[in-house]
Amino acid sequence: MGNFCLILPDSNTTPYIYNQFNFGGLRIAWKSFINEQEIVVNKFYKGRAYCEEIPLEKDNLFFLSHFCLSGYTESDCYDTFFSLRENEYSFFSQKDTIIELRIKPTQINKYTLFEYSFSKEFFEEIFINDSYILNRLADKAELSPVCWAGRKMNITPQIFSLIYEIINSPYTGKMKELHMESKVLELFLTQTLAFDTSQKSITKLKTHDVDCIYSAKNMLEGNIDKNISIKELSRFCGINQSKLKAGFKELFGCTIFSYSTNLKMDYARELLDSQNKTVSEVSELIGYSHPNHFSYAFKRKFGFCPKIIKGQRG
Repeated sequence: MGNFCLILPDSNTTPYIYNQFNFGGLRIAWKSFINEQEIVVNKFYKGRAYCEEIPLEKDNLFFLSHFCLSGYTESDCYDTFFSLRENEYSFFSQKDTIIELRIKPTQINKYTLFEYSFSKEFFEEIFINDSYILNRLADKAELSPVCWAGRKMNITPQIFSLIYEIINSPYTGKMKELHMESKVLELFLTQTLAFDTSQKSITKLKTHDVDCIYSAKNMLEGNIDKNISIKELSRFCGINQSKLKAGFKELFGCTIFSYSTNLKMDYARELLDSQNKTVSEVSELIGYSHPNHFSYAFKRKFGFCPKIIKGQRG
């Protein structure tokens, strides 16, 4: 799937001022801005969100779907780490708590988001009883102040088209509200079907195994600077090593080692592109003891040596 470039109708570079609509238990927000440094955004379930100037209707962040159209975000709350990279989205639910979202600077230093959220009452009205992912979220929401779907999905052309229609709604007044609500519900159904279809294709793994394997994936993404062994991952996630290795490849189409290496190389390229660091410094930052081993892995992935990016400073 190719990347999408969504040009949002907003030239304001301030990350705290969002285009947003609130009506009938539904909130829609979008924003595109430049972030040369890490930005921390606090998401509240009740009261206010993002900053003092943007009050939100009570309870309308109970169910949230966040789309990362460009850039990279990560967050952790109640020992749960999750991240979203460019062209990824996921489902979240929260109650009486705060999620701290860290928007990271990337090579292009531009972050573009789209998200919608439902109040608890709105979500209960549209709840789909035979949906695997929604039932899983509902069960988790009973046990934890914040939970997420446990996995990320790619933004498909159909989803991208729906987002475009929402932010470019040609109507005004009540007709605009009706149009945007209908498109959000269509988007919600499309996402739910994608999650459920993805789960049905996983035939050999139990639900507990899938959750454990996604925890392993999240641990790798949250510790790019470390070299985590299969044994450590297995112990952390509560699943035996052979099932972890086989299940990881079934779910993500690659080995744990290759996934971890790709994460490190992508991050290394961002560091080399956007920061004044030598090849040796970047090598150490992503957990390589020997710069020549790092250079070999980098060339194998990208087809050229990291010194080409940084001149001959490494």
